[in-house]
Amino acid sequence: MFGDIIDLWNRIRWGRKTVRPERKTDNNSKKYRAYYQDTDKKPEKEIEPKKPKQKTADDLLKEVDAMQGHAFENRSANLIRKSYFYDVYVTKGSGDQGIDVVGYKDEIKYGIQCKCYSSDLGNTPVQEVYAGKSMYDCHVAVVMTNRYFTTGAQELAKKTGVLLWDREKLRKMIEKVYV
Repeated sequence: MFGDIIDLWNRIRWGRKTVRPERKTDNNSKKYRAYYQDTDKKPEKEIEPKKPKQKTADDLLKEVDAMQGHAFENRSANLIRKSYFYDVYVTKGSGDQGIDVVGYKDEIKYGIQCKCYSSDLGNTPVQEVYAGKSMYDCHVAVVMTNRYFTTGAQELAKKTGVLLWDREKLRKMIEKVYV
């Protein structure tokens, strides 16, 4: 312990380590000498820190599938924000009139309803976001989900002008932003 303090003092004051006498009683004497005498030498092989494994889009989608409603809304807002939207915010939890996230892109106001389900979505979310669009004065209404949409929901969205962002759109956004 005191040797380490002395080494630190010598390194700070003189810019070198203390040279210790050889210890012949120990098999580690070569390591001991190399450590204290050759301060300018670098180790033969640099040890590189392990890089954390990069998550794939499938890994992130599995995390999304396990989320509850509010967590999915917040994660979606972050994803939308990183997808070149600005002034993105999450609306209040209850009484949001079908709009969970509001954001702007190219001066167009988007009202987005986020649905994290274990099955495909029907007409109801499309109807809710269409009604919420006028409540929040949005130009575009979007339903974003971790699943897919039924054919009835797709037909209604086409008639009402609501955009549907399904699992494939979510995957593309994740790949663009995180992967």
